[in-house]
Amino acid sequence: MTLAAILMAFDEAALAALANKGIVRRAARDVEEGKASISGWEGETAIVSADGETVRIDARGPAKASCTCPAPGTCRHRIAAVLLLQQQKEEVPEEDAVPNLTAEIAALPEDVMIRFAGRAAWRAAQEIAANGGEVSDAGATLVITLHGEDVEIRYLRGLGIEGMVSKASSARRKALHAAALILARQAAGVAVSELSAEAEKTPASIDEAFLGEVRDALADACRNGLTLAPLTLEERLFTLSVSSRADSLPRLSAMLRGIARMLRERRTRDFRFDPDACLGAIAAADALARALPAVSDPERRAGLIGTVRQTYDEVGPLHLYGAGGETWRAEGGARGAVAYFYDPACDRWFTASMARGAGQDPFFDPRHAFASEAIWGGQTLAGVSRAEFRFDSVAGSPGGRLSTSAASSPEISGATMLSPDWACAFDRWDMLAERLRTRLVGSLAAPAAAQEPVVLWPRRTGRPWFDDLAQQLHWPLEDRGGQWLAVSLGNDPDRPAHLDHLASAVFRPGFSGAVIAIASVAGAAFELRPMALFDEDGVRSLDFQEPSTPKRSFSDFLQIYSRRNRSAPVPYAKPAGISFVENAATELTGIAETGCRAISRSGSQRLAEIGAQAERIGLRTVAETLALVAVASGSLASQVLISRYIVDQTRLRLAVLPMLRL
Repeated sequence: MTLAAILMAFDEAALAALANKGIVRRAARDVEEGKASISGWEGETAIVSADGETVRIDARGPAKASCTCPAPGTCRHRIAAVLLLQQQKEEVPEEDAVPNLTAEIAALPEDVMIRFAGRAAWRAAQEIAANGGEVSDAGATLVITLHGEDVEIRYLRGLGIEGMVSKASSARRKALHAAALILARQAAGVAVSELSAEAEKTPASIDEAFLGEVRDALADACRNGLTLAPLTLEERLFTLSVSSRADSLPRLSAMLRGIARMLRERRTRDFRFDPDACLGAIAAADALARALPAVSDPERRAGLIGTVRQTYDEVGPLHLYGAGGETWRAEGGARGAVAYFYDPACDRWFTASMARGAGQDPFFDPRHAFASEAIWGGQTLAGVSRAEFRFDSVAGSPGGRLSTSAASSPEISGATMLSPDWACAFDRWDMLAERLRTRLVGSLAAPAAAQEPVVLWPRRTGRPWFDDLAQQLHWPLEDRGGQWLAVSLGNDPDRPAHLDHLASAVFRPGFSGAVIAIASVAGAAFELRPMALFDEDGVRSLDFQEPSTPKRSFSDFLQIYSRRNRSAPVPYAKPAGISFVENAATELTGIAETGCRAISRSGSQRLAEIGAQAERIGLRTVAETLALVAVASGSLASQVLISRYIVDQTRLRLAVLPMLRL
């Protein structure tokens, strides 16, 4: 393919992405007025004279061309050289034409793309691509847009990875271009390989100078992130996250990218921005950066460093009980179905799932896949989610995710029979709270799981009610000690049948059985979301199982509830300790929102009052750290971050269940 034919891929939009529309117009005018001419050739390199300057350009395009002018970036002389050479185009031989650029990208070796981006930027690219986007073929150009990013990325015929163009900043360019490649490959049905995404298992070195830069940037984020959130700060954090020095610190680099994303939300005034959550994320990253060089124990250090992806090793034998399943959908468009299984012998939960990334397999339906697609020797997720079965051996990850390879075949014993004697089963809610504090709180070196399935055996159930403001259905459950708590289900448009199935179940008089709920923690409260029910009909997943009784829809429930017009149960008041730490967190967020300037006399007084109250109820660490904030001066931002991390950890350890007063 000739140089002219290669450069034909640079249409006006591609040239404007390298420079701007004004420069492209000026270059076009120079060519029209005869100010550009071909002076000669050096092999495959064209030498072009443009308005008194000399440009050398080859098949790598204008971004890699040289010009004698002093202008930074892609100047009008390089653009003029492209426009001039495009006039010399010839017919492209049929064997040189690339009819499908998506197929060209799909054929690229993955290790080539990883080398182009770097390991840290490749991890960032996968996170960005998970948000989805669009891929459109414009002949000589493949145009990729990424959800959440304000740039178009163009893959040009004949230019390869290095020839991709966009308006992305230098800090984000490689990560965004790699994300565009991932999306294009997904459009062609090619997923990211688990093996290539896994970093080499070499001992991670701790670069203390790099961690010092990270801590400086986080202190700056504390001072400016909640107020101005300047673009330079967002780019600084993102650059640190994809630096080669962050290759061996995947957990820290992911946290930095998350903070950069929050700062973008603040800068663009996105309604999703939460200043309290943002300061909490900055404080957690600061604590991690402080802990990494201080920990010498290999196991604890490995927890601080984190992993890129979980590996699968053979586990077994396993004796598992299916406990239902559900669908899920990520904001970017990834979706799937997951089934839950419990092994009473080792008190451990396992999962198996089917999923597709954003842009992959548009005909994939999680509900249909759950019910019909074969795994494990011809079984379906729907079948094993309500069955008792055994594995001699199956591949599993440390997090409990089981491979769905058909090479493994379980021995089915029959329908699941859940037991109230299991360690994950509770008929006393005080014991449930202790379990969740153990499983969902964690530590800096041993992060907890985001959620934990539990089996609730209520003595009886109460009348459900709907919270109009939160758009949640609450269902009271009583334990054998007479205590009530609420399991809650939100009105999720991605789960249209979920509320209907639960409403149908709670309409049944005298429900007697177990509720399988997914527990999580938000602030200082545990949340319990019902996922499946177990009764004489076996396990019934709310996302999938049609009720055996005549269906009563959620709208039926709302009509009956509004006619009765009864008041909802009253939640218990928050314990004093939680109120104090929440007040402390609010005060620290307020300091950050004012730029961490000197604390006013009234601010110092409020901190002293909260600290005194905290000490009176035994929260001495909280009291001491707030006292340090009150006297900090030049290091106020750093002390705010230290104090906020302590407050957040204390809040987690005080988390309570959603108890009710009936």
